[in-house]
Amino acid sequence: MTLHLGKGTVLSRVAKLEKGQQYKVHTPTLTAGVRGTEFSVSTDPKMEKVSVLTGKVVIDGATPAEQRVINALDVDEGRTVVIDRSASGKPAQISAR
Repeated sequence: MTLHLGKGTVLSRVAKLEKGQQYKVHTPTLTAGVRGTEFSVSTDPKMEKVSVLTGKVVIDGATPAEQRVINALDVDEGRTVVIDRSASGKPAQISAR
């Protein structure tokens, strides 16, 4: 299953997937894919945020101009990744906490 999130927040609780099944959330900048977990994805014109409540999520993404922002970054339980796109004309800033 793939969810496209243009703006706002989605909280996902995904049961363990069978082999070959996928659950992904696409935003304008990134894709968050599940590793059997509960997580939230938020997006607005200035930033995107992925927070992992339980399990693990892998994120991968590119800007609309297809310049790579993230290459397959694992986000572990209790961690948050924020992509700040507010600086016009500058590359997105990525922070993990």
